[in-house]
Amino acid sequence: MSRSLLHKLYRLHLLSPSGVARLLHALWCEGVNLMAVTRFAAHYYPSVLAVADEQHHYTYTALYAKARAWAAVLYEQGWRQGMRCALLGRNSSEIVVASLALSRLGVHIYYMSTDLSKEQVRQLCQERQIETALVQEEYADRMPSDLDVKLLDDLNKSDESPGPRRIPKGRGGRIIVLTGGSSGHYKVAARKPSVTAFLHPFLALLREIRLDECRSVYIAPPLYHGFGLASLIVALVMGRSVYLRKRFDAQSATRLLSEHSIEVLIAVPLMLRRLINESPSEIRSLRRILSGGAPLDTPLVRAVEQHWGAVLYNLYGTSEAGFFILATPEILYDAPLALGKPIRGVRCNIVRPDSQGVGVLAVRSGWAMDERKGSWQETGDLVWMDESGVLFLRGRDDSMILSGGENAYPEVLREALAALDAVMDVAVIAYPDLEFGTRLAAFVVLKADHDSTSEEDLRLLLSAKLPRYQMPGRIIRLAVLPRLENGKVAEGTLREMMEVTAQAEERYEDRA
Repeated sequence: MSRSLLHKLYRLHLLSPSGVARLLHALWCEGVNLMAVTRFAAHYYPSVLAVADEQHHYTYTALYAKARAWAAVLYEQGWRQGMRCALLGRNSSEIVVASLALSRLGVHIYYMSTDLSKEQVRQLCQERQIETALVQEEYADRMPSDLDVKLLDDLNKSDESPGPRRIPKGRGGRIIVLTGGSSGHYKVAARKPSVTAFLHPFLALLREIRLDECRSVYIAPPLYHGFGLASLIVALVMGRSVYLRKRFDAQSATRLLSEHSIEVLIAVPLMLRRLINESPSEIRSLRRILSGGAPLDTPLVRAVEQHWGAVLYNLYGTSEAGFFILATPEILYDAPLALGKPIRGVRCNIVRPDSQGVGVLAVRSGWAMDERKGSWQETGDLVWMDESGVLFLRGRDDSMILSGGENAYPEVLREALAALDAVMDVAVIAYPDLEFGTRLAAFVVLKADHDSTSEEDLRLLLSAKLPRYQMPGRIIRLAVLPRLENGKVAEGTLREMMEVTAQAEERYEDRA
């Protein structure tokens, strides 16, 4: 460990004798959970703004007191270690407080996506044997009637009672996020809070991104997404000020970043693109932009460089394995499409590579989801590596298709379309084809000043870049791409569009 990194940890009170003693004391009093982190931060940053949303602002002292009060109320009402709770709501301070309180009690927290339908919520609660739920009022009607459901607003009003003086330390509570929502089918990834498992990713954020040099952060992705939740935990550990908004809107986000001189932006590429298209010159305080959750594209990387300088970092990971690959501004300057290089403490391997070196990315780390720690796991992403050790994404293993006997990749077509001046947004999926077996369909949103660009124009531009088997079978223009709250494309909705289009074409052919 370098001297500069040791100095950073010392300044964050994580390596000084008094800081280590204080952290151990917090863990002893609260247990190994998120509340211990907040207790530690409240000691060293008592008057620093911890969390702010549209309605509430909490210092670290106030946040810790609020979370302790909520934990006391829930404990009085019979919530105990090992219970399973669904937490459903948009980004807000109350979601943060609820997370801390539930973790303190040792409750297993299931972070539910606001994109889930009532039936999906019912199925997940049944499959995972979830007994309780904390929800924002607008989502209360999605919860099964047999659950012990509490509204966050009601809990907020009832936390004034003193509660028990001593709450047994919560142990073993897991943090569970959902993954795979873009296809409409959700899986779960669970972790126990762990100091050692958190160490390597945290050190990478200090060493490579120098996140400790910044004081404020706007977390735009949903906290129920692993990217947003991990960003929150890191900010709390360092005693930084976190800004949240229930919904991302480019105009209000620009105003928030500007008025509060926020230094760190956590976002997915879609959000960055919308900020660039809004009023990027009004945002002058950004020192770091951490992008994740979806691939970057060349025009977006260049636009960020043009407006805000060398501030963009690409973080790659999975819900199961966590964050483990990082692309710095230097890497992105030379290779805008790069995933990056593995961080220290992680091993990566490309398994079953083809003749071009493209294979499935496998990872081994100590901070993977509970049942996969220390073992090799395949991510399902197809990658290749250049001579300098930088990894590049080629798409998903399950999305690669055989088109006319050749391997075709949706990601290659998406990158080619995204690089065109006329294209503002694009998504690519595969569909069955009688002649080729499988082909690619491109859903394209054109820029306003390129609205006259035709399908033939796009095909002509693509033909100069791509082989025939990589060309789209269909190009469908949309006003906007359907997306989930976390910014990912709702591929299930696109497939439904394809089915409706195919059925309409069949009816037309029958009439003809």
